[in-house]
Formats: sequence, structure tokens, C-alpha cells
Amino acid sequence: MHRATTVLVWAVRVATRLAALVLVLYAVFTVFRANPANIWYQFVESLAGSLSLGLSTLFQLADDRWEALVNYGLAAVVWLIVGSVLANLIRRILGSHE
Repeated sequence: MHRATTVLVWAVRVATRLAALVLVLYAVFTVFRANPANIWYQFVESLAGSLSLGLSTLFQLADDRWEALVNYGLAAVVWLIVGSVLANLIRRILGSHE
């Protein structure tokens, strides 16, 4: 496989895994009632809002903590699936031209 293809596949996997990590962190912060005034909480919350893929309000549950865990957890899983699919597509498309 060409070096550029390898680097591109790696970048896609890292980016999508980081997106999933942010979403899982936000869900964990919410479940354990992290301090919303904390700078790390605010940073993760701002990123999670942008990375949730519109799934942050998919399920409306009685408990806000469960709702965050389910909705942001689902968004994290979607990011992992998208990253895997994109990485495989890139490898197949660009790897076949060498």
C-alpha cells in the first residue's frame, strides 16, 4: 500500500476515534454529574454538541443521565462505524491503483 494511502487511512481512523472519545467523555461526565463550571467539562461539552450528528436528542428519556449515555453513546458508535467504513473504502480505492 502506498505511503499516502496509509497516512490517510490512519488520519481517518484517528479523527473518528477522537470524535467517539469526546462523545463518550461527555456521556461519562453527564452520568457522574461533573461540574459544569469546570473548563474541561465545558470544552468537552462544546465539542460533543458539534460531533453528536444530530443524535443528542434522538431518545428522550426520563433521566437526563441515561439520555446522555444512550444518545451520545450511539453517536460515538456511529463515528466508529463511519471511520471503519471510510478507512476500508480508502484502502480499497486508493490501494488498488498502485
